[in-house]
Amino acid sequence: MMSYAARLASFFRIRSNESRMVALVTGMMFFASAGGAIGSPGIEALFYARFGVQFLPYMYIALGIATLAASLLISTVLGRVSARRLYVNLPLILGAVLGAARLLLAAGFNWFYPLLWLGMNMYWILQSLYSWGLAGEVCDARQAKRLFPLFGAGGIFGLTLGGLVTQPFVAWLGADNLLLIWVVGLLLSYVLARTLMGTSKIAYRRRPRRPTGMLDEILLGYRFARRSPLLHWMAIAAVLFAVLYYSLVFPFSKAAAANFPDEDVLAGFLGLFNGISSGAAILASLLLANRIYARFGFMTSILIYPLLYLTGFAILFVYGAFPVLVALRFTQLLWSDGVSEGANQAMYNVVPADQREQTRAFVRGVANQFGISLVGVILVIGQQTLRPQHMYLIGLSAAALTTFLVWRARHAYGQAVVDALRAGQPHLFFAEEQPFGGFRQDAAAIDAVLAGINSPEVAVRRVSAEILGNLSLPRATDAIVRALADEDATVRRAVLRSIARANAASALLEVLIALDDPDPGVRLQGVETVRQLAGYPKGVIVHLELLLGDPDPAVRSRVAAILLEIGPHPEAERILIEMASQEELHARLEAFKALADWGSQEAYDLAARSLDDPLPVVRAAAATIMAHIDARACLFPLVETLGDEDRSVRRAAAQALQGIGTPAVEPVVAALSDPQLESGALLALEGLPVSRSADAIQNYARDRVATALRYHDLWRSVGRSDRPDERLQLLADSLRDASLRYAIHALNAIALFGDREGIALAIENLDSNNMNQRANAIETLESLGQPEVVRPLLDLWESGERPEPSRSDWMQTLLDDPDPWLRACTAFIASDCVHEAKIQAQLATLAHSDPDALVRESAANALNGGPKMETLATLSIMERILFLRKVPIFSHLPPADLKQIAEIAREQLFSQGQVIVRQGEPGYEMFIIVSGEVQVSVKPGDGEEIEIARRHPGEFVGEMAIISQEPRMASLIAATEVRTLSIDQEQFEGILRLRPETSLAVIRVLGNRLRERAIH
Repeated sequence: MMSYAARLASFFRIRSNESRMVALVTGMMFFASAGGAIGSPGIEALFYARFGVQFLPYMYIALGIATLAASLLISTVLGRVSARRLYVNLPLILGAVLGAARLLLAAGFNWFYPLLWLGMNMYWILQSLYSWGLAGEVCDARQAKRLFPLFGAGGIFGLTLGGLVTQPFVAWLGADNLLLIWVVGLLLSYVLARTLMGTSKIAYRRRPRRPTGMLDEILLGYRFARRSPLLHWMAIAAVLFAVLYYSLVFPFSKAAAANFPDEDVLAGFLGLFNGISSGAAILASLLLANRIYARFGFMTSILIYPLLYLTGFAILFVYGAFPVLVALRFTQLLWSDGVSEGANQAMYNVVPADQREQTRAFVRGVANQFGISLVGVILVIGQQTLRPQHMYLIGLSAAALTTFLVWRARHAYGQAVVDALRAGQPHLFFAEEQPFGGFRQDAAAIDAVLAGINSPEVAVRRVSAEILGNLSLPRATDAIVRALADEDATVRRAVLRSIARANAASALLEVLIALDDPDPGVRLQGVETVRQLAGYPKGVIVHLELLLGDPDPAVRSRVAAILLEIGPHPEAERILIEMASQEELHARLEAFKALADWGSQEAYDLAARSLDDPLPVVRAAAATIMAHIDARACLFPLVETLGDEDRSVRRAAAQALQGIGTPAVEPVVAALSDPQLESGALLALEGLPVSRSADAIQNYARDRVATALRYHDLWRSVGRSDRPDERLQLLADSLRDASLRYAIHALNAIALFGDREGIALAIENLDSNNMNQRANAIETLESLGQPEVVRPLLDLWESGERPEPSRSDWMQTLLDDPDPWLRACTAFIASDCVHEAKIQAQLATLAHSDPDALVRESAANALNGGPKMETLATLSIMERILFLRKVPIFSHLPPADLKQIAEIAREQLFSQGQVIVRQGEPGYEMFIIVSGEVQVSVKPGDGEEIEIARRHPGEFVGEMAIISQEPRMASLIAATEVRTLSIDQEQFEGILRLRPETSLAVIRVLGNRLRERAIH
């Protein structure tokens, strides 16, 4: 049976790997809010009783100014300090300041009460900043939509519970000591924040630097609000909403202080009132708000808010007794927090995402704060010259004006919704993933999208069609079906998707008719929609069988797959096998996808053969489907595929093995002993249950540690040679690369039993150019990994001296090394020591019987005194590698990777004046200049040929044609005798695909070339 905790997690849509994070964030918000709910009534009571309610208007003026200033200051700090560090330490700082404030209260400084009241309001802002800031740090966008309402509920529950227990705490501690409860809440919040952020996942998250400050963002928000009629009216209304809010808060606070002159009793009353109102607000949010939004719309929900003020001030004008004030204040909080606030936030969805936060910052950070200061000025003047009834009359007038402004904004909202449709913002109309609360649909937006399905603009009709399928409304389904006759194919496809989402089975006949649509995309979507709607009666199967001859391969393959799902279908089987074997690439891939769930021997044989396909994308597709067809039979072919040269194929094989599960563990662990397979095997083990193979993996990790340290020692010896040259440097770099590679393999192995993501991110940061970042990565590895494995490896990234053996010692060792590349590199430089008997004997053995061809060639050259470079044909693979290390686009690659490029490059020699390629010809290869100069010339129209550039050794030419697959843009002529290494289009694309860092280097060169062309 499912445990209570599991049921709760399921109800709130908390996934298994999120439970700890959700508990920490929710607890952090709960303790901070509960402490504030208990402490703030004490501060208010102390201010009212010991300083005076009559000074509140002045405090409102100060509060508006201080809040805006604090927002700008916080924005500035966040631009200069790590946001993570600020968020984590802020509750500790706030708690310390609040504790100091309690000491000042004990000293009896009367002037301190206004500062304490002002600080209380600022504390709520800062608590919200760090709470939601940390929540944003640990959640991605999808998690935020699902979990943020739950986090918010934790905070509201803290407010409710804190308010309800304030009275007992006042009776126990007194109003002045309630601050200490807030301190405790902040400290508990700090402990949870530290625990939450104590993982390297957060420590190494890359955060983009903000290019602008808060003031810049506010100005951007102002410009958008000025252009938008909706935001223009709402910005003005935000000023008046602040006036209305504090115009009611002030008489309520004044009356409360008069009715409860004892500060302890007053604090208890305020806490109880706040707790009850917070509890009522969360119930309204859960049970009432969504129904109001769906029935009346967001803007109507906001419009009701000033109407409540209008009614309240009218009642107060007639009868201003304290119970009336309490009831109106309760109603105000209930509607504001439970209904209006959600509608207000949802209103900003009409603003484009890249301007939404700036607009919100202007409306809430400037307009609203200006309103707070304004109400302070009004109340200061009103207290001295006007009676309470006159102040209520002013409030009544402000409420009437606010109602008018929101009414105008409500009308502007309709146009804003249409603009959002036009801009393609469907999220405005959809429910967010929430653990509770249901759909938050807006009646006004639904009316707009129903009208949008008939818009003359294609974009509006398409987005409207997408949206309608997500609305569980009969009139929406009717509108979708009518739109199937739309003249635009993209709209028809969107309509079919919506019919599927809405599960509108009544539209099946219209969907079957759409299977004859002239657009292949519509036909394909029609097939998918039929699949979802129909129970495959005979009539539907007949319609689908007609599409087995469809000219579009995606349609054919999808129909064949669906027919095979229904039952045996020889024609569908034949079509898929034929497509996967013969057709062009797109069709082959579509057929592979369709074969994934088909368990025939023919499908398995086809996939197995395709593991040797020359195209990596086909090999990856074959690896992906093999485990679906026959999990046990494909084990060893997939394990062998873990050594594929292409990363995407290795990843596909690893994921397929992960899908097989426990039966795959033993052969994958065995693959760790094969250097060609171990990288892919470690990748596969990340998703496999490895607990039963822990000993074997631990032994593997220890072996890799020993190997890494051995190569590290050799690297230090080779790197400190008395007469280093480029050949020695090649060997040294190869040893360094091998040492780090085996070390990382060891770290990835131990990560299988610990914090995998933390260790992976730390490894990534070991290559950082920032010394502090590297130091943090090393510390993280030391704290997260197994000490006996990790600590010996730390010397690889930290400085340290080791004894240097003699040259012949390390040379003899490396000539017998199991790594063929290291043997080849060592043999390449061994000609200097060939006079030593032991070295000569080793070289002779290698030249005669080594299984690796490159080792045999390098050893033979060493015995003959080294390679002769009199002609291009005598340029050995090793010499090519030395040359490629000097080519900028390849200089960043490890030596072993350069070997692959050197082997595929073709050597060519061009005499002076010879045309290498001619402008306008198709281009199938690029050239790397080994020696000589190449003239780059263009011939505009019928004009004379113009030289635009000269290329020299180490540069490459002819790349534009193979990248763009267009005719040559210029002629290449040998200005002197030229020697080149050429790489054809398919090989070059493979290099770019396998080595993204090479792509970046090529992009930089191309940018320079384009600027060069622009000058000429």
